[in-house]
Amino acid sequence: MGCLLVLAGCGQPPEAGAGTCGAGRLGGWIGQPATALDEQYLPEEHRLVEPGMAVTQDYRPNRLNVLLDRQGRITGFRCG
Repeated sequence: MGCLLVLAGCGQPPEAGAGTCGAGRLGGWIGQPATALDEQYLPEEHRLVEPGMAVTQDYRPNRLNVLLDRQGRITGFRCG
């Protein structure tokens, strides 16, 4: 029974891509190199996430995750 309680807390937060980080307004940058994304468009709390990179799993609705491919191009944005 204890295992069920532990597993119940392991799921992603509801709507992990939704939040208040502004990810929705940055879709036009997808496919561009990360270096082209001017810091002025990014919230104070952001991180660049490369393939295979270890990142913390804590959910922060105000943090913008900039998802990159192996060539350093932007593949998407997520709050969290």
